[in-house]
Amino acid sequence: MKSFRQFSILAIILLFLPSCGEKQGSKTVVIGKQEWMTEDLQVRTYRNGDSIFYCKNKNDWDSATNNDIPACCHMYFDSLKGKEFGLLYNWFAVDDPRGLAPRGYKIPNVKDWKQLISFSGGKSTAGRNLKASDGSWFPYENYVCEDKYNFKAKPSINVQDPEGTNWGKYGKWWTSDTATDGYFAKFTAMGYGSDECNVSEWFKSMGLTVRCLKK
Repeated sequence: MKSFRQFSILAIILLFLPSCGEKQGSKTVVIGKQEWMTEDLQVRTYRNGDSIFYCKNKNDWDSATNNDIPACCHMYFDSLKGKEFGLLYNWFAVDDPRGLAPRGYKIPNVKDWKQLISFSGGKSTAGRNLKASDGSWFPYENYVCEDKYNFKAKPSINVQDPEGTNWGKYGKWWTSDTATDGYFAKFTAMGYGSDECNVSEWFKSMGLTVRCLKK
């Protein structure tokens, strides 16, 4: 009887936990009614076990993307960066029917991202509230990344910028949605020194990070 009462009390506590907070023992966070990964994707295989073409240098990347081949790479083509930052994927990998997102997750579409942005204060302030506060973003005057919801959004680089001249200045995440023009797909962006978080579109051949959402 005593154990039953203890179980009932625990169940009540869990029921009334806040809707925003990192789940114990997992790398996800609940924000509003969504459950997001707290790090960018780093997988090199599809959900069915097939390997994603991994680019070791820019020549590999150009060869793959110029031929619409799904591909991924580490930032600066440096595998050590993968321990802290996610892999970069072209949109062909995002859209591959073999499934880029791990089992139980999906690549968020524009509607999913807009729901997150709305809950996090709207597009004019969501950037500040979602950016990682670990110093990974390029410093700008007295700007503070608050990471209010423990989303830990980190910056990435453009594969076409191997020297990293824009390192720490922008974060860009693919959505699962293509644009009306067949050459472009939708992505979500944040910039250093700005509170904004917006959805835009870019060439499918570009290398961007991916953040997964629980189904």
